[in-house]
Amino acid sequence: PGSWNGTVVYVDFTAPQPGEYRIVARYHGPNAQVRFRGPWGIVNKTMPAGQDSDTIAATWTGSGNLWCTLSFSGEWIGMISAVQIGRVAP
Repeated sequence: PGSWNGTVVYVDFTAPQPGEYRIVARYHGPNAQVRFRGPWGIVNKTMPAGQDSDTIAATWTGSGNLWCTLSFSGEWIGMISAVQIGRVAP
């Protein structure tokens, strides 16, 4: 009670200028179920059968600070190996 058992990644990003940004994370783990939560809501994705790595992405339009999290659910724990954020060309 009072503790959490799992994997979570906290992302803190400051946009250098207002615009549309794409946030992409690479995750690993057979049967992993990843949840990507931010101002866009929640994006859920399950690892495709037979794979051990995949990506999950979201788009954010804004300026200033962005806070979001990646976590895993279900009985399988996964791992995040990279998070990349890039501005979408106007």
